[in-house]
Amino acid sequence: MTPDDEFAVESKSPAAGRGSLLRFNLFTLLLAMAVFAVWMAWYLTLQETARMQASLSGLRNLARELRINSPDWYAAVQHHELTDDDFRWRVYLPPDNKYQLCVATQNVDQAYDLKRPKPEASMIAPIAPGEHELMLTYEKEEDEWTIAVTVDGQIILEEKQPADWNLGRGSSGGSLVQKNRHFTTDEPLKLFDRVFFVPLPNKPNSASSKDSNTGLRLWVEKLKK
Repeated sequence: MTPDDEFAVESKSPAAGRGSLLRFNLFTLLLAMAVFAVWMAWYLTLQETARMQASLSGLRNLARELRINSPDWYAAVQHHELTDDDFRWRVYLPPDNKYQLCVATQNVDQAYDLKRPKPEASMIAPIAPGEHELMLTYEKEEDEWTIAVTVDGQIILEEKQPADWNLGRGSSGGSLVQKNRHFTTDEPLKLFDRVFFVPLPNKPNSASSKDSNTGLRLWVEKLKK
C-alpha cells in the first residue's frame, strides 16, 4: 500500500461515520413522525367518538326513544304531539309486580294541595308488566264528553261526562312526561294531569282553575303484594 492509498482509507472513515449518523437521525425522525401520526389519529378518533356519542344521546331524545336504564324502575317517554290534544306514551313497567291503570275526572284540583288526598280514580283497569303504548283522548260528541284510554291499540278505559265537565274556557297542566325519564316504583307513574278552567265568580268573561273540580289525571300504580 502506498502512502497515498493509506491516506485515502483514513480520509474515508470520518465520512462513513457521518453517513451512518445521518441515516440514524433520519430513521429516528421518520419513526418519531410515524409515532406522532398514530397518536394523532388515535386522539382524533377518540374525540370524534365522544362527539358522536353526545350527538347520539341528543338524537335519541329528539326521536323520543324509550330507553330502559334500570329494569327495576319505571321508564316512560311521550311521543311527539301531532295535534294539541295528542297524548301518547311509550311506557315500561318492571316485571314481578302487578299494576293498574287509573284515571280521575273529578276533584283533580286536589292534586295541587298536599293537605288533601289524591283524587279518586273513576276508571281502573289492570295492566301487565312490560312495554306498552298508551294513548289518552277526550272528545266532545253532541252534549257529552268521551274520555278513553287505549293500551296497545285497544280501548281498556272509557267514560262519559256531561257537557259542563269541560266548558272549553281553557286549562292548566298536561303531560307530565316528555323526554325519556325513569321513576322509582315506590310512587305512582304519573303521566297526565290537567285541570279545566271555570268562570270566576262575578267575572263571567274570566276563567281560571282556582274553583274547578273537573279535569283529567292518568297514572299507573303498583298493587301491593
